[in-house]
Amino acid sequence: MRLDYPTRSEFKIVDFAFLSSESGDRWAMVIVQNQALDSRTFTEDQLIGFFADGRHRKPIRLRERIEGSKTETIVISFGDSDTPLVQLLTRGF
Repeated sequence: MRLDYPTRSEFKIVDFAFLSSESGDRWAMVIVQNQALDSRTFTEDQLIGFFADGRHRKPIRLRERIEGSKTETIVISFGDSDTPLVQLLTRGF
């Protein structure tokens, strides 16, 4: 499976925790820092989640505006999966 890298951005993942439901819903609670001086919007193209079975995918409908140099905690949905999330990937400059 070919990895489509996330779009480059000025966001840094400071910390994260994975959440799931018994029915297979997968989320990531993520502390994200905007390293730019101006406001930026964190979108699904700037993040990829990796699953325990080797698959990867973008989050579902992510669009979070974060002020310049600020840190926010957001919960991000990755939809349903039989296997858990194990890693997140962003791509800086």
